Amino acid sequence: MTISLIPPQNHPSLTLLKTCKTLSQFKQIHAQLIKTGLHKTQFTQFKTLNFLALNPNGNLNYAFSLFETIEKQHPVDPIIWNTIIRACLIHSYPFSAIGFFIKMVLSNVGPNNYTFPPILKSCGMVHGGVRLGKVIHGWVLKLGLGDDVYVNSSLVEFYVESGAIGDARKVFDGISVRNVVCFTVLVCGYLGVGRKTGSDRDRNPAKNLYLDRTESGQSGLGPNRLNVRFLSRTKTEIVKNPRPRPDRMWSVQSRSGPVQTIRSVCSPLGVQTSRVLLSSNSTRHLKLKVNYVHISSSKSMKHRHIQPVSNLRVDLEQLTNIIKHLTFPPFYPKSKMTISLIPPQNHPSLTLLKTCKTQKEFKQIHAQLIKTGLHKTQFTQFKTLNFLALNPNGNLNYAFSLFETIEKQHPVDPIIWNTIIRACLFHSYPFSAIGFFIKMVLSNVGPNNYTFPPILKSCGMVHGGVRLGKVIHGWVLKLGLGDDGFVNSSLVEFYVESGAIGDARKVFEEMSVRNVVCFTVLVCGYLGVGRLDEARILFEEMGVRDVVAWNAVIAGCVKMGWFDEAIGFFEEMEREEVRVNESTLVTVLSACAHLGCITTGERIGTYVINHQLSSNVRVVNGLIDMYSKCGELDKARSLFENVSNRNIVTWNVMIGGYTHTERYKDSLDLFRTMLESNYEPNEVTLISVIPACAHMGALDIGKWIHAYINKNFCDSSNTSLYTSLIDMYAKCGDIEAAKIVFKNVKTKNLASWNAMISGLAMHRRADEAIELFKNMVNEGLTPDDITFVGVLSACSHGGLVNLGQKYFNLMIQEYKISPKLQHYGCVIDLLARAGLFEEAMEIIKKMEVKPDGAIWGSLLGACISYKNVQLGEYFAKKVLELDPESSGAHTLLSNLYAANGKWDDVARIRTKFKDEGSKKIPGCTSIEVDGIVHEFLASDKSHPMSDKIYAMLEETNRLLDNYGHVPDTSLVLYDMDDELKEGVLSQHSERLAIAFGLISTKPGTPIRIMKNLRVCENCHSATKAISKIFNREIIARDRNRFHHFKNGVCSCNDQW
Repeated sequence: MTISLIPPQNHPSLTLLKTCKTLSQFKQIHAQLIKTGLHKTQFTQFKTLNFLALNPNGNLNYAFSLFETIEKQHPVDPIIWNTIIRACLIHSYPFSAIGFFIKMVLSNVGPNNYTFPPILKSCGMVHGGVRLGKVIHGWVLKLGLGDDVYVNSSLVEFYVESGAIGDARKVFDGISVRNVVCFTVLVCGYLGVGRKTGSDRDRNPAKNLYLDRTESGQSGLGPNRLNVRFLSRTKTEIVKNPRPRPDRMWSVQSRSGPVQTIRSVCSPLGVQTSRVLLSSNSTRHLKLKVNYVHISSSKSMKHRHIQPVSNLRVDLEQLTNIIKHLTFPPFYPKSKMTISLIPPQNHPSLTLLKTCKTQKEFKQIHAQLIKTGLHKTQFTQFKTLNFLALNPNGNLNYAFSLFETIEKQHPVDPIIWNTIIRACLFHSYPFSAIGFFIKMVLSNVGPNNYTFPPILKSCGMVHGGVRLGKVIHGWVLKLGLGDDGFVNSSLVEFYVESGAIGDARKVFEEMSVRNVVCFTVLVCGYLGVGRLDEARILFEEMGVRDVVAWNAVIAGCVKMGWFDEAIGFFEEMEREEVRVNESTLVTVLSACAHLGCITTGERIGTYVINHQLSSNVRVVNGLIDMYSKCGELDKARSLFENVSNRNIVTWNVMIGGYTHTERYKDSLDLFRTMLESNYEPNEVTLISVIPACAHMGALDIGKWIHAYINKNFCDSSNTSLYTSLIDMYAKCGDIEAAKIVFKNVKTKNLASWNAMISGLAMHRRADEAIELFKNMVNEGLTPDDITFVGVLSACSHGGLVNLGQKYFNLMIQEYKISPKLQHYGCVIDLLARAGLFEEAMEIIKKMEVKPDGAIWGSLLGACISYKNVQLGEYFAKKVLELDPESSGAHTLLSNLYAANGKWDDVARIRTKFKDEGSKKIPGCTSIEVDGIVHEFLASDKSHPMSDKIYAMLEETNRLLDNYGHVPDTSLVLYDMDDELKEGVLSQHSERLAIAFGLISTKPGTPIRIMKNLRVCENCHSATKAISKIFNREIIARDRNRFHHFKNGVCSCNDQW
């Protein structure tokens, strides 16, 4: 067993399970186990599953969900499989138990001696299960469990309960060591069938078997309390409910009645009856009290433990032989349905089912049907079962109970079987559907053309089901359904969904009459595997191409990312004058949105107006999404405002459109409006809003969203949600919160690791970022190009030249990732900041792609730090060759000239910049206070609190002077007095934002600001001093990185 029976650190939460009384308490305990990470250990999984599945206070549906979660994480140990199988049996779901056993074998997990008893019990509970049980018996022998006492006892009990007393005796005779259970069960089996022969000792096989047991000398095999009660009860049941059989008659009537009958059982076994109590003078309530002889065993029988047979390979052919070799019952064609489709007397209660909305209403209707006796008619049974099983207002458990009741009354018609099979598929229980199909065949009910489509669909939903589906295909042919269009369409779809496109084509070619459904399914199959040419040829061969076929082809192209082809098919559809529908428009609008094809999108918009489809919210949502992603946000917002019947999708596409086009403030404003309008955001909403919070630095809103996720989506498996949270916290300056979210992510994918590595790099935590990269690789994940952007960025921000070059070479040589501009940019920036301009130029010469403006710009920026005018002019020239209107290049070159006191060159650059009509991107700094984002420009006086802000600015300047801070006026791009230059510097946007933060937040709390450009040297040095003077931590994000100012020091070590 791979499960350790010692829990990690004996966590107290596990001990609480022993006293857990309610599901609510269990959920609290389970949440604590998840929080501590203990839920990932197999011991904990076994304990929690065992509680849910087998404890009276548990919940079977919750157990199934937990089992699915365990199954996704790692190979499931046999003890877990055995627990879920036992649970199905305890809750009286024998077919589900058999289904899980099939799934266990298909998962290459070997059953052990604890697996077979509940499976044999399940076989004994289903009609005709003796044949299935014999197959299980064969597996027991193959696995070498023929001498296992536990398994043999179950085999004897299975054959006894199935009425195969001879087979039970064969198993019993073959047991080398027989225990009291085997004897007792077989004795009761003989009593149950009334075996009586011969004379004296041979007259009673039950007595002989019992005497053989006591005379054999085996200690502990005498009569005890348990077997005497069991034998007495068995005999009494014969009196209460005699079941005479033609070949096995045992007269149970005696002059002394049931009392004498009990004595006749107990006396031969050496048990003296003291008295018999008859309550209410009725044999129905017979109670027996006996003096019993208890012989204690000198040696307790130890149950031999069998290790799981991990190397067992029971393939699907062995499995399907359970059904494959059955003698098929006759096939019921449609014309021979035994259910009349005309309800008796057109009872009004049946018509009420059409309008039934709740379970309470259904129970009232059902009670009325029972009261009138109408529930016994097959038509009524079909109608009620159909409602329970397939109606959204139904109840599957109620449907199962009703089906069992119907089954006991009379032979069940195929239409009833088909309904319950479809119900299992409808509720996503494919193994249960297959189980009911097996039961249907074992009940000698012939499947028809309506049976196979849901069964094939179920086969396509289970792992390895293609082989089972092929067996079903064989049955289809044997039953003469090879020409049925409905079944053939399902076969083609089954093979397509299983990835066996070749088999799908074979079925298609052998069809005598091919319908549009088969064509459409196969065309979509070709599209799904990327075989566009073959899909197009087959599509052209279709005789009649209806709107469904066109929609399927267009949707297939969109799904594969072939947006041009999708629009091409749409235009061809228009030329053939096929009338489009809602699905057509929505799919084509999606293609236009991805492609940025505004022309086709507007043509669809005109069609929507002309055909009065403006009230169709699904189409309008598609139009809003298309306009947004094509950059026409005003048109999108106009449509949005005119939608009267908005749904959550309407809000999502508009908010997502703002985020997609980097209008983050509008995105957050609309999100607030949505909440005020009492709409509940879903996961899609949050994934659109979180990036807006990240870029705007709206940490308070981000924290609210995080709390909302924990409350409403705590069980969500959407890793993108948590990856977005990690990125948001990192970009809002709270890297510790990002680390906590990352740690608590249950299933980390590559995107989660990348977000955390990039966040650490942005905060200049190079060592942590590199250590996290190593941990990721050790976890077995393969880094991609985005991973290495984060790692190289960490090296660049940390000034780790040698390590950066090492990882750059590792990326190329070991992981075979071709460098992109981002990778080259990180390495060149790293070298330039270190003053290694020659090495940087060598890399540029070897680049497989041409360097962009960002690379030349990073070199130009480094020249300012080293005051290298000659190289700076060269790099500026390269930037302007690529982007003549680049304001950044002009500004950096001006800064370089100003730093060196070349005011004539500064004036020349500024004049040229103005003459060419270029506009400098204004510096803008934002700060969030109480959930509201405030933005500032340099020398900005538009804020309502402008007077107070500038008063604080003057106070700050005074304190800076007292502190000894000297402004660096060399970078002011005007030749003016130093006093005026200081005034200009103090009114930079970041200084205004900090002043607002000082007057708007509590003393001692951090101040977070976000700037769209690089922080200048003067503001950087001033902010360091302000953090010391006011005892505030100031977290500033500029275009490239984060700066953490605290106690007069910056985390960047003045290297940015």
